[in-house]
Amino acid sequence: MAKIVNISCGFHNINFSINAGCYWLFVDMGVWLRVSVWITMAGYNGHEMKLKSISRVPLLVMLMILLVTCDEAPVPTLVSPTATPDIEATVQARLVEETVIPDPTQIPLTSNSTPMTNATSVPSDTSDLEKTIRVLKLQNFLLENLGPYDSTSSTFGDLKYDSSFRIPVFYEFGISRIDGQGNTHYNPTFEFKVPADTLVIAPISGAITWFEWQASANDWEIHIKPSVGSELILGIDHVVSIDCDRATSPLVACDSPLKIDGNVLFDGMSVDTGDVIGYAGHLSGYENNEINGKTELTVFRYLDGFEGTMNYCPTLYLDEAVENTLADAILRLMQSYEDWSGDPSAYDQKRMVSPGCLYKTIKQVGERTEPILE
Repeated sequence: MAKIVNISCGFHNINFSINAGCYWLFVDMGVWLRVSVWITMAGYNGHEMKLKSISRVPLLVMLMILLVTCDEAPVPTLVSPTATPDIEATVQARLVEETVIPDPTQIPLTSNSTPMTNATSVPSDTSDLEKTIRVLKLQNFLLENLGPYDSTSSTFGDLKYDSSFRIPVFYEFGISRIDGQGNTHYNPTFEFKVPADTLVIAPISGAITWFEWQASANDWEIHIKPSVGSELILGIDHVVSIDCDRATSPLVACDSPLKIDGNVLFDGMSVDTGDVIGYAGHLSGYENNEINGKTELTVFRYLDGFEGTMNYCPTLYLDEAVENTLADAILRLMQSYEDWSGDPSAYDQKRMVSPGCLYKTIKQVGERTEPILE
């Protein structure tokens, strides 16, 4: 333990002292009469030893002993008498030095792959992902003939207008309806109501990544990816096999497997733009009507964990070669229906962000749909 020795002497003309480090001795030789010495040992709990009336010879001996003792003691740190530092400022300075502020993380469009049934993972590189997303370019809207309008037959290509059919034959992306519980639902698709013998064709080239028979609707739903790594998916809902009889009235359910060019669908099967997928699906409640079928087109991607989907306006994903033609076809479809029905407000075209779309994006989780406002 370090020893701290303090000796002070001061009577008449005699003054000498040893500092805390015991390295300097100052002596002013005068008349040596009486001295008082105090020695404090740091390891002795501050007890004092006071020596009085020591003659000069013993005093010199004691001083020599003290000097030897001090030479053996470790050198204490000398602190110059400065002002007390600002503790709060010091703490703040240390916090600034020790606190690490991470750089902003650039979050890619998807932080991890979104696996799906028989689907491949999404590439991790953002630039590659964006390139694959752009691959999805629609070249049609499922129908071989979308227009022109024929006032004589009240048809718009494959679509037919019928006064006994009291709802629009085209439901635009984002149109809302209220269910029996008062919940508002927004349509995340392009939905066409057509005669049941209307052919449904592939809007893009790619591969079948998923398909399923829907017993509740008596028809099929399929997914097509434009490329292996694409995050965006084309969904075709409500389609039946080309082998089904669609001429009977009323229509009967038909669960025959879907075929393309005579080959039964399988996971990974290649599809080319314009390939016939089948006929329009079943429109429940309208079996005896001329407009007794329907089909839906969806451009979407899965949310992480398959908790839902993000659905996108189809006219924002058109192939450049047919972009103007298809966008114009949707505009003419809506206008011709308003003219035919005499209802100029059937479609709120002024609100549309793109032909046929009231919104750009609609999020769907379960049965709940929500427009994403920008």
